Amino acid sequence: RDEYKDKYLRNLAEMDNFRKRVKKEKEEYQKYALNDFLFELLQVYDNLERAIKAKTPSQKKDSVLNLLVSDDEKSIISGVEMILKQLFELMKRNRVLEIDALGKHFDPNIHQALSREEREGITEPVVLEVYQKGFMYNDRLLRPTLVKVAVPKEKEEEEKAKNASDSNPNADNKPPDPGNTEK
Repeated sequence: RDEYKDKYLRNLAEMDNFRKRVKKEKEEYQKYALNDFLFELLQVYDNLERAIKAKTPSQKKDSVLNLLVSDDEKSIISGVEMILKQLFELMKRNRVLEIDALGKHFDPNIHQALSREEREGITEPVVLEVYQKGFMYNDRLLRPTLVKVAVPKEKEEEEKAKNASDSNPNADNKPPDPGNTEK
């Protein structure tokens, strides 16, 4: 009789654990269900940003480009800017946040380095330029930020080269003559 009661209690516990696991998996799925859609939506966001950068006249009032841009073109640019702002606010409401990278410490978990530049005066890699914005979705990386990174200048190689030339008696870097037996 105790054996049946034990089996019954084990089955109840197993069912309870199963319910909890299914609930957790469902919540996790719902939390990240939009991941693929949002990733593709970022391409639209990027294209709207590019359109604005390509067509925005310079800020100088006497600029020749400003004179060449008609009022219709300016209103189109203004409309695209409003759409971009609306899209950005929509993404923010859905927990898609832009990764602030410029001038920050390089983090390979959220940044993807496309190029690097050696710089003096820095001790750790720093983001110099952002080629493409990165985004997080519900505290998970949606797309890494594509960046140019400033890295510390290689001091070790410079010191090794200097030390090698200082300690080498053959300053002209010619190998000793093996045929010369004079002392």
